[in-house]
Amino acid sequence: MTSEESPNIPLARLDSDIAKRMRHVDDLPTEILLHILSFLSLRQLLAVEHVSRRWRDAFDTCLSRLRDFTMHWPHALTDRCLELLLPRMSALRVIDIEIYEHDSLYVQINKLDLHIVAHHCPLLSELNLKAFRVSEPTLQRLCLRCPRLEVVTMNNNCSDECVKVMVLNQRRLRSLTICSPAGKCEWLATLPASVQRLTLHHWREREPGYIKHVAQCPNLRELDLSFSTIQFTSHLKLVLTGCVQLQRLVLAGTYWYRSNSRLATLLEAAPASLRELDISDVTSVTAEDLAAGLASCTRLERLSAAGLVLPPEGCLPVTGLPALRHLNLRRAEALTDTTLRRLPALLPGLYTLNINFCRLVSEEGLRCVRELPQLRALHLAGVPCVSSGVLDCLGEQPLAELELGCSETFPKQVGAEAVQSLVLRCAKLRRLTLYDRLSRVRAVVHALAGQLARERTVTLVLYPGFPSRLPRTDGPLRLTDTASLRPPRV
Repeated sequence: MTSEESPNIPLARLDSDIAKRMRHVDDLPTEILLHILSFLSLRQLLAVEHVSRRWRDAFDTCLSRLRDFTMHWPHALTDRCLELLLPRMSALRVIDIEIYEHDSLYVQINKLDLHIVAHHCPLLSELNLKAFRVSEPTLQRLCLRCPRLEVVTMNNNCSDECVKVMVLNQRRLRSLTICSPAGKCEWLATLPASVQRLTLHHWREREPGYIKHVAQCPNLRELDLSFSTIQFTSHLKLVLTGCVQLQRLVLAGTYWYRSNSRLATLLEAAPASLRELDISDVTSVTAEDLAAGLASCTRLERLSAAGLVLPPEGCLPVTGLPALRHLNLRRAEALTDTTLRRLPALLPGLYTLNINFCRLVSEEGLRCVRELPQLRALHLAGVPCVSSGVLDCLGEQPLAELELGCSETFPKQVGAEAVQSLVLRCAKLRRLTLYDRLSRVRAVVHALAGQLARERTVTLVLYPGFPSRLPRTDGPLRLTDTASLRPPRV
């Protein structure tokens, strides 16, 4: 019975009648129960499977609809578990079972049988192989049974022969990720033209330089060479010249083996399509070299130079980067007030500025960010000079995102009232990340409760576990933690 069918019955009475008929969760309609279970992770679903026969049927229905099987730290996952689960996941498209080498239990993890995946998942399009036993025959069978694979993450230290099997048989491959590839990487000469993203972490360039064959991938948009050793800039220069659609280049932590391997020479060959550059923790470059290279990237929108040991103002071109919108200078040891004073002239369109843990900045320098008219996101975690006066100054900015805390002096210099005043004055603020002690976070939540306008929503991001230990807040103030902002993992 609905309110349209019974116009003379108050809605509150209808709700009461429905509540009387549904005194238990098992009284819910099947579709509503399935909708509730759809919000649970796979591990949580496994826990409710044995509640009742109806819940088991609902569990099977959820599994049949599941498209993404993602799990991290799979110490209890066995071949037997896969044999029980995968046949019930007929719609599965993604398997991402991740393990970490730095985990102390890594050596105790038994790798899983890849034949199980090949037998039960013909519609698979994305696969992480780090948790599986890999050999040339198993990969051959996988490619035969799963012809739709487009995104693949190979095992660490994977042999050239195994990678070659994958790239030769999966001609629809769009993304390939390998950490610490073994051998000479001869398979680079056989990459399909469909590849759009190539990631080689901890790669060491060897003769005869097969990396130059990546230039034969005209659709390449992302190239990630984090923590690699680059011996010949000329080979990588050929790649940048040939990949005219390249939009993202990651050289974080790279080591330039020879003195003639200049970053400026490399970036001069970057295509005009380049929009994002990551040179975090790169130490074997000079300020002049870096400035000359960035001068060639006139359309760059994102620049990450975390851990930069050089003065940032000397690494930017004299003409500036007018198109740059996002700048990450986290842990930049030489960042001072001089840098912040020059940013408005060099980067007039800056939207996001991250100077977390830059300890040489003073209050006077932070006040210079008022000269950045487009600034909407500011990250100040671990900056010792943040005080109530700085927050009072930031309250005049149209910031949408702000990050604070992680500093020994922060609790002494900033009170809950200062944070409350900032949030109330900064009308466009939508997210505040606060890394502080639980007692002080509780004081901030108490100060903001009931103070925000009803039409406004502010999300307070805290340390993992903090939201569950604080009073529940109903209304414009929402509590979450940093773990909730990451992709969901089971």
